[in-house]
Formats: sequence, C-alpha cells, structure tokens
Amino acid sequence: MKIVFFGTDYYSSLAMHSLIKQLGDKHEIAAVITNKSKASMPFAYTSPFEIAMENELTTINISSKQELLEQEEYLKSLNPDVGLVASFGYLIPKSVYEAPRHGTFNIHPSLLPKYRGVSPMQQAILDGLTETGVTLMKINEKFDTGPIIKQVSFSIALTDTTYNLAQKAFPLGITMFLEALDELANDNLIEKEQVGEASYTKSIKKDDAHIDFSEDIKVIDRKIRAFYPKPIAWAYLSELVKYFSPNQNVPSKWQEKRVLLLNSQLLNDTLQINKLQLEGKSPISWKQFASGYLTTP
Repeated sequence: MKIVFFGTDYYSSLAMHSLIKQLGDKHEIAAVITNKSKASMPFAYTSPFEIAMENELTTINISSKQELLEQEEYLKSLNPDVGLVASFGYLIPKSVYEAPRHGTFNIHPSLLPKYRGVSPMQQAILDGLTETGVTLMKINEKFDTGPIIKQVSFSIALTDTTYNLAQKAFPLGITMFLEALDELANDNLIEKEQVGEASYTKSIKKDDAHIDFSEDIKVIDRKIRAFYPKPIAWAYLSELVKYFSPNQNVPSKWQEKRVLLLNSQLLNDTLQINKLQLEGKSPISWKQFASGYLTTP
C-alpha cells in the first residue's frame, strides 16, 4: 500500500524511523508531508525532513494549513492508499485527510477517549498515572474523536519523562499501523467508536513549566519529568538555591537568572535534581551546581 506520512517534529521522527525499519516489501511511503524547520530540543535528532532526504523519499514541504490545501491535487495525483499522522503541527483539512483511498490514521499517545488534545503524555505524568498507552485511530472532522482501530497500554515508571513515554508510544503505534494495513488488505479491519468519559489536555506554555517550590515534592518531580524534553521545567536561580539551602544569602543578580531542571527523581521522600542547566550555559550535574552555588553546611 502507498502511505502518505504527516509529521513535523521529534515525535514524528521516532515514528518515521520505526516505520522505515518495519515497512517491508508490501508497502511504500509515497510522500512525507512535513516542513524544513527543526523543532528545538535539548538534544540532537534527525528531523522528518532529514529522514526523508536520507531515504530519498518524496517530500511535500509546507509552513501553513493554506499551503497544505494548495498541495491537495498533487497529493491526490500520488494515488495514496492511506495516510498516517504522527505529531503533525498543522490542522489537516477534511479534503486532505480524505484524499487517501482508505482515509488517514493517527497515532495518539494516550488511551482514547482519555487525554485528547496536544499534551497527553505530559498530562499522564502530571496526574501521577502508573499506566497509559497509545491509540491508532481514524481521523474525522472533530479533534481526536475518530473511531479507534487499535490500542495498547504500557506502564509509566516513577522515573519516566515525556521523552521516555514517546520512545514507547510511537514505535508501538507504527506496529499497530502496519498490522492495520494487513487487515485492510484482507478486508477485516475493525473500527470501534470511542466509548467512555473523555478528558482533554491543553497546550503547555513556558510559563506553565515554572516550578513553585512550595508545592508537594511529588508534584514538583512530576512536573520536571512531564516537561522534558519540552518546554522544560525551570526555576529562578534564587528560588532553587533558597529551596536547597534556606539559610544562604542570595545575591540580587540571581533573582532573574533562570535554571532549566532537566532531570529529577524522588529518593527516600526527598527531591533530587540530577541534571540542570543555567541560562546560557551547558548542562551540569547536581554535584557541579552545588559546589558552585550552594553553601556547604
């Protein structure tokens, strides 16, 4: 079957790598709809556009919904059998997602109808869940409400970040997608309407990732894990120092300097920051930070 892949960011790259690895000889990627810009992440990765170039795949590069509409006729000329969305940064018009003969599927990293919306992995961690999952669904006119093709659940460890959940969810989503293609070919694909109480997630902004050290340490730890790799939890240097060294005098120049909190864990009911990054500097360990900024008791 001829597949059109929609994806624009790091999570899309995870899916693309898995799709290319698992594709086999029965299917082909007819086109990759993406953009040339690369989402900022605290680590290096290969973008969907770069993956497409490396594998000599046809690309349709867009930077807006309007540009996507303008590519509709070209997309139809490719005679695609099915579309696949994996973290696409634009709202897809109905005429576009219905262009493939069998419509367009979406990999959504939650157990729908729970956690519809743009931040399901982050919200699962914030809510302290011990289990989440990934859904392969069919796209319809309403956001994340289409029929479910397949679902699989997996556990959330106490140290898992959104980065870790994505590493689990998107490869599983690709496996389910390829299973669905076999079922399509054999005319035995089953679509099930979503049932149960729906919940919704919202876009997480940089201000939402500001850590309030008056909160319970479990909440703080969840935020640090949920907001990695984006938008990344942060605190003012003065707040961080006061939390871990309450009696220390804090220089005024530290009041507005920010620190990114990259990794944490709870150890014996104590919040432990493992890795952090001062504004404009390279990441460092907690030991390095403490030696430079905390007063030794």
